[in-house]
Amino acid sequence: MKEILDNDLLWEQAFAVGIDKRVLERKGYMDILLAGDETPEMDLRLNYDGIILWMTATLQLVENEEGEMDISVKAKIPEDYDEREE
Repeated sequence: MKEILDNDLLWEQAFAVGIDKRVLERKGYMDILLAGDETPEMDLRLNYDGIILWMTATLQLVENEEGEMDISVKAKIPEDYDEREE
């Protein structure tokens, strides 16, 4: 993976869905992200076109097809989750 710089990320788009750069900095997660690593689990409230998602997840930077960096949200699935109960 190429070296990642803070200004490589589209922070306005991230903020629009609920990922706040200031919160990541305050928690010490920016260095983790910029190193290309996955953050510790955190509680997130994301808004996708009016659909509100509450989840525990990790974040990681991934390179998209255009060579730009995207923030990948990896939701934690509870250990006792059984999709057959749905």
